[in-house]
Amino acid sequence: MLLDITQEDRQLFVSYFNLDGKTRFKTYDLKPDDMFNWEVCDDADPNADSKIKNWDGRSVKKARSRFLNKYRIIEYMDQISPSDRKLIFGYHFPRTYFVDIEVEVTDSFPEPSKAPNPVTTICIVTPEKQCIVLATKDLDNSTQTKIQKQIDEHFKNIDDDALHTKTDLANFLVKNGKSNVSQNLLENFEEDKIKDVFTKELPNLKLINRRNKNDK
Repeated sequence: MLLDITQEDRQLFVSYFNLDGKTRFKTYDLKPDDMFNWEVCDDADPNADSKIKNWDGRSVKKARSRFLNKYRIIEYMDQISPSDRKLIFGYHFPRTYFVDIEVEVTDSFPEPSKAPNPVTTICIVTPEKQCIVLATKDLDNSTQTKIQKQIDEHFKNIDDDALHTKTDLANFLVKNGKSNVSQNLLENFEEDKIKDVFTKELPNLKLINRRNKNDK
């Protein structure tokens, strides 16, 4: 999946996500004949291209340039080898980490812009489905095991065919004491992904606890 394209002198630097979701780079050397942009011209212009026309039918010609505009870059990238096109433009989802920061709640839910309350935990979910919890105190093995059992217990009775729609998700959340979840969350949930999230992803999360050594 294409990430970005930049030009420096006569080189194009292309960044993309590879099959493993990692960022990779390719460099393309621009030849002298590549250094031009298309420019609208008069039909009688001797430099007008005999085959290529503008979108509205007007004649165009090659105008020499040190920098390629975005349309010329698109044209150039469309002419690279099929193997490179597949590698760069293929649908390769990037490695994604989800981060959730929990803070102490006092009188009311805190304003994120003010952040008056101390952070209690930071949770990071990796692409490998590991749930890393950064906390302010140590959790011994027995406590971690207890938490993992509680997670397993919470999701063990989920019916594989019970969660298909936003309504199913809303009912599940209300049943489990999450009635305060905003409607916005439900509206942005892809319905065909709900079942997978609750029946495949969440039950496979593994808890890993980490504590800052400087915490006391």
